[in-house]
Amino acid sequence: MNIKRSLIIVTFLTIISLFYVHQQSLIYQIGERLKENEIHCSKLVDRNKVLVYNILNLKAPINLEKRLENKKIVLNMPRNWKAFAKNNKRQGGILARILSQGKVAEASGL
Repeated sequence: MNIKRSLIIVTFLTIISLFYVHQQSLIYQIGERLKENEIHCSKLVDRNKVLVYNILNLKAPINLEKRLENKKIVLNMPRNWKAFAKNNKRQGGILARILSQGKVAEASGL
């Protein structure tokens, strides 16, 4: 009876220790994935900053002017300006009429 009881205790302790080791390995794997995700996230944030800077830099009027000069594109102002009202056919129900903004004016260089 004493051997049977000690065998049950040893088996139980072995199973508990295996579960403990398995949990520790899972904790380690999750920590590694977390580090990888943090590194990837920081790279994405850095790339986003660079792209935002490039977008703002490309929209700058000085850079646009330099690009036009490099490509030898000359822009001239139109001689005659004419503003006219665009035909807005009202379609839809009463809600569309209430929410519509009315006539739209457009400028056309002729």
